[in-house]
Amino acid sequence: SQDLGDARKDYKQGLVMRARDPKEIHSSGLDEPRFYPDAEWCRVIEMFCPSCASLIEVEYLPPGHPLTHDIDLDIDALKKAAEMEYK
Repeated sequence: SQDLGDARKDYKQGLVMRARDPKEIHSSGLDEPRFYPDAEWCRVIEMFCPSCASLIEVEYLPPGHPLTHDIDLDIDALKKAAEMEYK
């Protein structure tokens, strides 16, 4: 298992990220722009495990937009619930 950092923070901060050109991913074999998102309007961010390089997440975002914060764990409540369960 890989430590991705503080559980109170976004796990994505502990991942390795790579920005990709949409043309690379949506290649149709044709050189026509309608077959892939415009790179000026869309960026593709791939996120990998830093130890095994498994792909964990892919986001399609407008340029300049921050990564999606998709999970917010209440660690204190989880610890309290676990303590109550095992008493």
